[in-house]
Amino acid sequence: MKKIILFLMIVFSVSLFATDVSNFDIKGIKLGMSKDEVLKLMPKGTKFYVSDVVAYDSNYPYEYSAYFDWKKSNGRFSFVVTFDHQLLAYEINRNIRLKKNADIHRVTQQVINHYGKPDFVWKVNKHLYRLCWGKCKKGQYGFNTQKNGKTFNVEVDTYPNHLLYMILFDDKIDNVNREYKNHTKEEVVEKASKVDI
Repeated sequence: MKKIILFLMIVFSVSLFATDVSNFDIKGIKLGMSKDEVLKLMPKGTKFYVSDVVAYDSNYPYEYSAYFDWKKSNGRFSFVVTFDHQLLAYEINRNIRLKKNADIHRVTQQVINHYGKPDFVWKVNKHLYRLCWGKCKKGQYGFNTQKNGKTFNVEVDTYPNHLLYMILFDDKIDNVNREYKNHTKEEVVEKASKVDI
């Protein structure tokens, strides 16, 4: 019984004291921003993509993203923002190429100086650190987002990839968007099945 109470206290305290990442941003871009707000802040040369990842039928739900490619920054960084069906940002990804001799402690400290103390730090090895702010839970390969939570995940990889990965994510918007897409797909399938022969 004591173990169960202790476990519940730990889970509750982690959720209760998790950092609110609602006001976190990556280069000024925050979760929930509209497509127009995001595109104003994205680097010059960013493309807005509409892709149908399900089928070629024009009635199927689409996936929307603003994408800035590595090549345009001479291989220094890429930047992708994914939007829901209402064109609100729910995932912001920015990857920055690090120098081959980058000091992992210095890079990690720069991130912490900018965003504050993380809720979780996972020192995988001397070349790979994972940091997480918000409603985080540790998975096999990194931190995941608790149901309907928001997280900011950072991975500092000084070898072999020499990259700084940053992801701001809102699981609630993602779930609403997924439900909308599934409902839309069901409507399209039902409509297509009523063929008048």
